[in-house]
Amino acid sequence: MPRRDLIVIIIAGVCGIVVFVVIMGLLKKPPQKTVVPMVRCLTATQPILKDQEITEYTAALVKQVESTNIGNYFVSQSDITGYVAAEDIARDALIMRSSVRKKPAPIQAAPVPKKPASVPMPVGLRAVGVIPAQVENFPQELSAGDYVDVLGPTKAPDGTTEIKTITKLVLVSGAYPVSDDDTTIRKITLAVKPRAFDEVDAALRQGKIRLMPRPDGASIAATTGQIEIIRGIAREKNLQGAAASSGNTNPMFTKEK
Repeated sequence: MPRRDLIVIIIAGVCGIVVFVVIMGLLKKPPQKTVVPMVRCLTATQPILKDQEITEYTAALVKQVESTNIGNYFVSQSDITGYVAAEDIARDALIMRSSVRKKPAPIQAAPVPKKPASVPMPVGLRAVGVIPAQVENFPQELSAGDYVDVLGPTKAPDGTTEIKTITKLVLVSGAYPVSDDDTTIRKITLAVKPRAFDEVDAALRQGKIRLMPRPDGASIAATTGQIEIIRGIAREKNLQGAAASSGNTNPMFTKEK
């Protein structure tokens, strides 16, 4: 074989080997790693105790998490509004959705039932209407069904005026507010026993009366009040009978003193 042909063959072989090596190197080159974006997620800026509400003062966007894994975390401060810790969360720990729960709704207080403006007037009692201007330190907390003691000015034997208890355990049969929106009491009605009617009326004419609330009034009246009413009715009937037999029809005669 001529020498020239041998050289050509050698050169061709070397070139082939070089090309083969280059191609194999390219095939063995590792693939480039895909870069995953990072997202800042809420991190506890201080220890958060169980049941403690999570706010902007206890959490901030600090630590980063791969965007492909943010479903377990919070990426906005507004996302955590209304949440409390379901467990203790350490400082600098990422706040996971599994470690929090919705803040329980506040318990609504039961509506206070509206009290009636009046209760039935017991048989045998007389109604006395009173406005706040006629009462010293008028107790605005009164409502229909309450009981009070009535105190008022009376003339003493020496001519002076003194304050004394006129009658006890008086039923407030009506307490009328200014309006549905304004609950200020504008007038009350007292259910007065017959024998105390004139005394209360006289006290109102002389000056202001006083009403002393009796929280225990309902229970006491339940056991003793009916007896007093019956006695008052019986005595009033006796007076009416006496008036009829004497021919005196003046209605004032039937009012007990």
